Amino acid sequence: MFWADVMLAWSGPISFDRPEWLWLLVTIPVIAAISVRSLGGLEKSRRIVAVVLRSLVIVALALALARVEYVKRSDRVAVMFVLDHSRSVPDKLREAAQGYVRKVAKRADRDDRIGVVGFDGQANVDVINSAGGLDVLGFGMATEPDRTNVAAGLRMAMASFPEGYTRRIVLMTDGNENTGSMADEIEVAVANHIGVDVVPLQYQHAAEILFDRVVVPAHATKDTRIPLRLIVKSRRQTKAKLSLYHNDVEIPLSDPILNLAGGMQPNPFTIPIELQGDSGGVHRFDARLTPLAPGDDSIVENNQATGFTFVSDQGRVLILTPSDSSDDERLYESLQREKVEVDVRSVDQVNVDLLELQKYSAVVLANISADAFTTEQHNQRGG
Repeated sequence: MFWADVMLAWSGPISFDRPEWLWLLVTIPVIAAISVRSLGGLEKSRRIVAVVLRSLVIVALALALARVEYVKRSDRVAVMFVLDHSRSVPDKLREAAQGYVRKVAKRADRDDRIGVVGFDGQANVDVINSAGGLDVLGFGMATEPDRTNVAAGLRMAMASFPEGYTRRIVLMTDGNENTGSMADEIEVAVANHIGVDVVPLQYQHAAEILFDRVVVPAHATKDTRIPLRLIVKSRRQTKAKLSLYHNDVEIPLSDPILNLAGGMQPNPFTIPIELQGDSGGVHRFDARLTPLAPGDDSIVENNQATGFTFVSDQGRVLILTPSDSSDDERLYESLQREKVEVDVRSVDQVNVDLLELQKYSAVVLANISADAFTTEQHNQRGG
């Protein structure tokens, strides 16, 4: 504790990370006294040199263990304000935050630097680093207001700092991020000795209904039933009408009215969807909520959600056979019984194009050797 108190009182450029190891310096007089006795047979000059060298070893060891550091101090500060431009922040709250930034920038010392980064789905520099006392004339416009990427704003701010200044970030957001990881970027900033202050833009909607998410299987096959899972939250206990669309075509629902428990508790609903006769590829599902009592909702934009499922076609197989060969007939008949689409071609009929072959789940070489292909076919490549 003694050395810790000494280091706290010390304001010079040199500091120690582990000052308790400096207690080793106390042993130097003891080691010097022991060395004088043990080296009594040496002449005086050599004895003095030996004692000095041993003492220097103790000093070097103590400084190494104490982790000596040279600290360069600067009173100049560079502050980057990181403002949330996303739609989730109410306009009045955003204007109040901008007014605060204008006030701080105007009152800042001329030796300090002030900058502003605005973000929603993307991050942009609204005000480049400038000397304190400036008038902030305006802020950037929202580019992707439906997304909130706090991490992008923090990265932009860290990249915008000038050299030779103590760096600090003031983050002003409601914290409703839906892209990136704010926590990870704050850890990076702290590791780079950048202070981060968070000014929460707090608000509360007394009445609100929103979609938390829509969950559908990532992959499905034709002529199957998939579960479409809806997670809905509401501030109050209320009811809402659900409208569901599959590839922009409305799906008739037997009971479209959802009962919501309130208290922002997640209300799960599962609806089975038939994929009979649908084509393969990406299928889009859109869900929309309409409150039965308009006063139970404040933000219309979060009343819809979208999910995607990739529907794969039933496997299609290409059988390559030698010319005038019947070796593939049993294989062809077996696949047909399993209702698998089959194309049969001889080697001289096929174009070895990788893009063309991608539509097949499998390519079967029926009793064909590599010599059956021409040199041109061997050299063909997909586009």
